[in-house]
Amino acid sequence: MRYSTPVILLKYFQYYWKGANSKGHGVHSPFVFKFIQDQLNASYSAGVIEDNAIAKSILLKEINGLGSKSLPKKIIRLLLRLIDQLKPVNTCVLSSEAMPMDFTKVESIDFAYLGPANSTAAILEKAEQVLPKMQSGACLIMEGIHASSEMEAAWEELKKHPTPRLSIDLFFIGILFCRKEQKEQEHFIIRY
Repeated sequence: MRYSTPVILLKYFQYYWKGANSKGHGVHSPFVFKFIQDQLNASYSAGVIEDNAIAKSILLKEINGLGSKSLPKKIIRLLLRLIDQLKPVNTCVLSSEAMPMDFTKVESIDFAYLGPANSTAAILEKAEQVLPKMQSGACLIMEGIHASSEMEAAWEELKKHPTPRLSIDLFFIGILFCRKEQKEQEHFIIRY
């Protein structure tokens, strides 16, 4: 069950209080500092949507079709910039409304988008289909990580999974990066 508006506001204030500066000050991970500079603080250019136009159109169609009208435009622009940077070959969208995928035919996944679900078990089941297929440099986006207690529990479980080495909490979405060169898991909360 989704949180009420006052609870979401309280969660947002807690997130804002705990979050690191959105300019990168005080962030000691070079990768995360570069992510903040190149992705979060970058200005968006509409002319950038060329290389992966098919993946972007499919992703945006799925995102907009999933009731994600609650996602701020700056988050959607961030997703586009992230796709431009990563240049994923194999993308997948997992949600209750998305078409089911046959993962036996897929060798690797470079970019995955995990839409909201009704239960922690449903979210984790979908993530378990994708995470073993993710290689170093891959990225998983989870929408609505603070929308309900189930989503928060699923986010906490996914952060503990051994495949992703880095998590970034941006309140509306959570980003998990698979980075083999990173020895220990790191978790960041960044105001955005």
